[in-house]
Amino acid sequence: MKRLLLLALLLISINTFAQVNTVPKRINAKLGFSLSDPEDTDNNLPNFRVEVNYKVVPFLEVGVYGGFGFYQAIQREIVGSGISATISGYAASNYGLNANFHILPLVVKERKLRFDLYVSGKLGTINPEKTDASPLPDKFLSDYGVYAGAAYYLTRHFGVYGEFGYGSYTTIRYGLSFKF
Repeated sequence: MKRLLLLALLLISINTFAQVNTVPKRINAKLGFSLSDPEDTDNNLPNFRVEVNYKVVPFLEVGVYGGFGFYQAIQREIVGSGISATISGYAASNYGLNANFHILPLVVKERKLRFDLYVSGKLGTINPEKTDASPLPDKFLSDYGVYAGAAYYLTRHFGVYGEFGYGSYTTIRYGLSFKF
């Protein structure tokens, strides 16, 4: 009888500890949208992206991103005494590395904040589907940017975010954020 009681207590205690979430939310995935304005042409073209980051320390995430967007290349030529410009549009995939430096964990000790402030940087490449533009512009294969961002989590695992900054094609990015 004592063995049965001991076994029941052991099973209850193991089950209780198994339900405690001891793994911190280290993976952050983002579904993002932006409008690219290539070379200040006032043509806003859509760009979609997925980003997955891993929290290395409480204030730093590193990860990868990939996406798809529409871009324009402008080619300028001097013809006689004037300048001729040719604008060609193309679809392209983009991918690369990114990092997020979170500011609030350094100044606030609360672990369950719904609000987050961070600085984000990306460095990658743009891989065009159509490459008949000649010559290719210098930033044709370069995707970079530095952004200040804010996120608000509506639940423990789901939130919205927005970022503003300077990038090769994008100044404003926004979307949905998921923590796992």
